[in-house]
Amino acid sequence: MTYEMEYTAYLYACGATGKIAEPPKQKVDWERVVQIAVEQSITYTVAIAIKKGNTDCDENIKNRLIASLRGAAIKNALKTDGILSLVEKMENEGIKTVIIKGIDVARFYANPECRVSSDTDLFIAPEDEKGAIEFLSRQGFFMDERPEISNHAVGTHPVLGMIELHIKLLPDLYKNINITNWQVDDRAIQNREEVSYLGKKYFAMETTDNLLFLTHHMMKHLMYNGISLRMMMDNALFAKHNIEKLDRKKYEEALKETKYFYTMQLIFGAMVKYCGFLPSDFPIEPEYGEDMMAIMNDLEESGWQGKNNEAERMEAWEYYRYQTAKIKNDRSQISEINKEVNRYYRRALFLPMEYMQDKYPILKRNRWLYPFCWTHRFLTKGISRLFAGSWQDVRFQDDSSKLSEGGQKKVELLKRLELM
Repeated sequence: MTYEMEYTAYLYACGATGKIAEPPKQKVDWERVVQIAVEQSITYTVAIAIKKGNTDCDENIKNRLIASLRGAAIKNALKTDGILSLVEKMENEGIKTVIIKGIDVARFYANPECRVSSDTDLFIAPEDEKGAIEFLSRQGFFMDERPEISNHAVGTHPVLGMIELHIKLLPDLYKNINITNWQVDDRAIQNREEVSYLGKKYFAMETTDNLLFLTHHMMKHLMYNGISLRMMMDNALFAKHNIEKLDRKKYEEALKETKYFYTMQLIFGAMVKYCGFLPSDFPIEPEYGEDMMAIMNDLEESGWQGKNNEAERMEAWEYYRYQTAKIKNDRSQISEINKEVNRYYRRALFLPMEYMQDKYPILKRNRWLYPFCWTHRFLTKGISRLFAGSWQDVRFQDDSSKLSEGGQKKVELLKRLELM
């Protein structure tokens, strides 16, 4: 981990907790600090720390960050107010709603308007899904049909942005792999708690279940593609602000059941070492050492949710998923993996008309030209797409050495964290 990564984590913590940032202890590349902040999706919280602190930041970079901060913070505050009003209307319509992640976690930040999310996540009971979709449609949302394999429908609004309407907190895919007895879905509506925020009221999950969900969501992404400093901060701030209300035993037992316990000890350890938290802020004892550094190194290399090397990280996930299903003799999961491989190759061969129309606008006027456009696309792109997808066959390999170098590195990290 570079010093720029370490100092960015420190700046982010200052912006998130309201602490005044001090200058770096050694020379830093400020452009690299900004790049890391962008890659970790924490730009505006870092910007507020630089604005309020004494960081010796280059004036041009500082002014650039502050200029971007103003517009983003105002826009996010207005969107949050609109979402809270929308949720209040849903409740009045008889649709019980729970806000998860995003807005609900932002209330624990010293500058919540700087924690900008690309979407809003709502949880509802499955029996309310139809009514909720109809309600959102009446409010000006364009609602996409929920795929059968998905746990949420998606709606977009010109002002309020994207909403994900969840009917399950954990997709069946992850439950089959990681969960035996622990499940928060059934309790989310039944045990929800009323919260006051920005002069409005909404419902959040019960405190311990809320942290369990935040933790599982982060761990899911760690295995699937990657996490970020923001996910780590969300868990840390929520734990710190609710430490007296948390059922520590329940949280610890759930982590041990899912084999997340050691990794969360390391993540909380990193928050103590680099972000100024205290060990007593967390419901389990933090751990430090080489494995903690491995997480931070992976964090810097991979960026937000592994976007810097997403294909290789997905390769490791697919290998891990198949190996886990095979060990558990989970025939339904193995069958689903087979179906996904077949769907991938079918899509590579037979692209949908909507996609082809984007690539070949002439098809919008003359759909009958599809066979000719398809032939051109296949000869120029399709063959390479099929070969590029051949890595998916590693799911059926017993030798991880057949993975790419990046895939092997990710698998090794999962083994170090005792997740595989």
